[in-house]
Amino acid sequence: MRPAERCRGAGIACAVWLLAALRGLCAEPTQAQQIAHALRALETTGSVLYIAAHPDDENTQLITYFARGRCYRTAYLSLTRGDGGQNLLGPEFGDALGVARTQELLAARAIDGGRQFFTRARDFGYSKDYRQTLTKWDREGVVSDIVRVIREFRPDIVVTRFLPEPTGTHGHHTASAVLAVEAFGLAGRADAFADQLGTLTPWQPKRLFVNSGSFVGEPKAGAPPPLRIDIAGNDPDTGEPFSSMAVRSRAMHKTQGFGNYTIGSTSGPRMESFVLLAGESASHDPFEGIDCTWSRIPGGEAIGSAIGAIAAHFDPAHPDASVPALLSVRAQLQALPPSPLVADKEKDLDHVLTACLGLTVAVSLPQADVTPGETVVLTTQASVTAPQPVTLVSLAFPATGQTQTVGAVLSPGHPFLSQATQTLRTSTPLTQPYWLAEPGSPGMFRVRDAALIGLPENPPSFPVVATFAVSGQTVEVTAEPKETGSSRGPAGRPRALTVVAPVVLSCADPVVLVAPGGSEPVAIDVEATRTHLSGRLTLDTPDGWTVAPSVQTFSLGAIGQHVKLRFTLTAPRTPTRSLITARAEVGGVVYSTGRASLRYAHIPEQSLLPLAQMKALAIDLKTGEGRIGYLSGAGDSVAACLREAGFDVTDLVTADLSADSLARYRAVVIGIRAFNTRPDLARALPALKAYMESGGTVIAQYTTPNGLLVAQFAPYPLSLSRDLPNYRVTDENGPVQLLVPESPVFTRPNAISAADFSGWVQERGLDFASTWDAAHFTPLIACSDAGEPPLKGGLLVARVGRGTFVYTGLSFFRQLPAGVPGAYRLMANLLALGDSSR
Repeated sequence: MRPAERCRGAGIACAVWLLAALRGLCAEPTQAQQIAHALRALETTGSVLYIAAHPDDENTQLITYFARGRCYRTAYLSLTRGDGGQNLLGPEFGDALGVARTQELLAARAIDGGRQFFTRARDFGYSKDYRQTLTKWDREGVVSDIVRVIREFRPDIVVTRFLPEPTGTHGHHTASAVLAVEAFGLAGRADAFADQLGTLTPWQPKRLFVNSGSFVGEPKAGAPPPLRIDIAGNDPDTGEPFSSMAVRSRAMHKTQGFGNYTIGSTSGPRMESFVLLAGESASHDPFEGIDCTWSRIPGGEAIGSAIGAIAAHFDPAHPDASVPALLSVRAQLQALPPSPLVADKEKDLDHVLTACLGLTVAVSLPQADVTPGETVVLTTQASVTAPQPVTLVSLAFPATGQTQTVGAVLSPGHPFLSQATQTLRTSTPLTQPYWLAEPGSPGMFRVRDAALIGLPENPPSFPVVATFAVSGQTVEVTAEPKETGSSRGPAGRPRALTVVAPVVLSCADPVVLVAPGGSEPVAIDVEATRTHLSGRLTLDTPDGWTVAPSVQTFSLGAIGQHVKLRFTLTAPRTPTRSLITARAEVGGVVYSTGRASLRYAHIPEQSLLPLAQMKALAIDLKTGEGRIGYLSGAGDSVAACLREAGFDVTDLVTADLSADSLARYRAVVIGIRAFNTRPDLARALPALKAYMESGGTVIAQYTTPNGLLVAQFAPYPLSLSRDLPNYRVTDENGPVQLLVPESPVFTRPNAISAADFSGWVQERGLDFASTWDAAHFTPLIACSDAGEPPLKGGLLVARVGRGTFVYTGLSFFRQLPAGVPGAYRLMANLLALGDSSR
């Protein structure tokens, strides 16, 4: 039996595994099981790259099958990080959401066995056509990134998730396939992206497939017949079905609502189809005609046989028994002509070798946060469980250029401890996801260091490299310093060394509204991350804005101490929208960042350094009077934006959802996706209707038709549909027609015109109503994407007794935090529909 066949394992998947059961029954692989799998993976040399557009686009069962079943090097290249989507777990959108989804993909790959890559493309929101997508993405830049990943990873085959022609799916989806086809044809050419060839070499995969099916659309007539294979089976090490591993992998996409993801029956075959897009044809298997053994490498056949023997005789109870044979293979590997595949396999072999030796290195420091120029004390502990002689030769600190000679012999039960004092260079960059380190464009991230392109996350800020001698060979183990103190991240994970600024700045109000020519107080919070901190704070204002005083000084004595410094901001006399940045000078260095942490139990804590900026609007806004109630949904900052605009906003809880409690508010706003996420709203519908009948206004922001927790959330029949193109308008600059210009929504207290729909971001809106009771609902606007009929379901108003019900798919949740003046003026008018006597 061939190694790949032996690795695939026998049997078919069991019946349905619910996620709750999986968490209890599918334990993480033991160390011995991990070693056994890694040995089988070392036997093979096949590799596959899967390409799609977003987190959650990947076929996790196919990745599991190739990575865990056939033991091939398998990777997923997601062109974007999902930063343009929605968040069902918390308030993060945009860049912060992209950081969370990056970590969710890494958590998924840790389960299904794949690797993860990205391009610099931004997820700028929904796109109905790939040509629209390519007006925002830098086509050459994204193709260059795909080529770079192909040349670095060197896959034998490439598989796209989507077809390279429109099929009614997301424009990003189609674009990912269009660009993959283009990159496939360029990756092997020495005259394409020659700037990459200083560190990489051309590589031409054998063939390019689309993993076709009902989810992505079937290929057009005349295309080659699909190649079909069965990807059912069980993991040969743990016995877990590939299907349940795939479920657990996909369930990591929790910000997208997959936390409770399950699948239907998995009994029997699981057939997957592949249609050839480019390269050599195949009729029976995607790897047909590709040598996936060591024989493909000159001089490698003996190595393949040796690894096969090690795998066959591996003793889980005594993994150290494999060490001599592993060292022998390692010496043979190092004698081969250098190549990326050989280097990759050598790294994998070193991981197996250290695991069999029980060789571990842990570096700790008392406090995770450090500042540039600061001195830290690092404690390194090295230990071994195997009886073979292992010597810790040295500890290197690449970030400072220092190396510490050790020469300590390790033995089981006697860990080696060493302390080293290291001073970070003053030029050490702050810890920030590398793709966010510099401002980019709406469609692309900017990455100055080309060596980082494609990586899922930053390399360690301060790596420690331990060099060991084992039977005459040297082995390196790299460790990242972790905090030993009580301050830990989610799920008790120790935090890694994080380079922070000595001062953290945050704007009390991210959006500031000022009447033209008027003045408003603003406040900047200054927090110390180091003791005895003093400096100067200024606001960088654009032309037309003035600030007083021009400079404020601060002095902070302890870590965590903060002070709120207040300025008076005066707006120009004409309406405008501007960005104002806070800057703190400390010790001659200027800092202008805040700090945000992403803390979710299913991913490691992430640190972000957003610019300390406020969006300043010189705007003529009339708000009216009365209290506003806000029922939060899936997470947004609309309530905070309304408060900054001058509204008296109360966050409502379940106990407030009664007719008597609601009577105190002139309007109630329901947050995005509330009817998808709040079961209590079903019981509150009668109270909300009674509230409207007595004169109140209810404004329901968008909800999705999938996963509604109520049969009907509106007082009269109203339906939602996800059928394209009838539910969203993706062009934020598209024309908007006022259907009833005399409506109070457009006349009081603010006069609304088409100009109020300029400067919108990402989209007009989503989940527009598809049908409604025309006898009660009045559509107020019509808008559309280019070449499509106008949609009228984005803003509907109905009278309910003395009051009003509003359903709107307009994306206020994006426009208000972005400081779009027209969105504030329109929302103020909607809120003013309430009975003035309330």
